[in-house]
Amino acid sequence: MIFNIVTMPKIVLMYGILLTAGNAMRNPSASPIVMERLGDLTGDKQADDAHAASLMSRPQFVQDEALISPVMRGHLIRDFGPTPAKIGGDMFLTAAGTPDLAKVVSALNYSG
Repeated sequence: MIFNIVTMPKIVLMYGILLTAGNAMRNPSASPIVMERLGDLTGDKQADDAHAASLMSRPQFVQDEALISPVMRGHLIRDFGPTPAKIGGDMFLTAAGTPDLAKVVSALNYSG
């Protein structure tokens, strides 16, 4: 994984590229990835473990597409290659950030 961070007093969002070779042929592939801070540990091991267990019981993928902002969707589902490059887009999938991601972070209701 290669990550960039959005500069804040605490890291609340990391974004970049996940590189894998997890298929049967061991062909490398790359995907955009975003990790968002959900909160801080409380120091109470049992409470923190219970909270982690509740988070792990959530669905792995977002079920309601309306919960994903257009900026986040645009960052994760990017068009790149020769055709987009001809009109000013990216030729390759890179770890470069989407300028509007900082706006997404500032709009988060994170109270950590």
